[in-house]
Amino acid sequence: MAKIVDSSMDGELTIKVKAALTVDEDTFDTCVNIMMIYAREHGIKGMTLDFRKTAPSRLGRFLMSDEAVEDILGAKTKYNK
Repeated sequence: MAKIVDSSMDGELTIKVKAALTVDEDTFDTCVNIMMIYAREHGIKGMTLDFRKTAPSRLGRFLMSDEAVEDILGAKTKYNK
């Protein structure tokens, strides 16, 4: 928030600016490809991602073994009962 105050002005003016980021499909695909390259170079077998706004610091978790990937794929959730 910026406040502009001038000695010749009565009161103050407050300006609020908000911005949003929109990512198109090509940009998303590029990001996924970069993540795949990184994973292959570091021996990562898979990863889980959490896109909720409430968990930005825990965006993802690396799965370092085939067993870990199988455990995640076999986990029962409300979406794959």
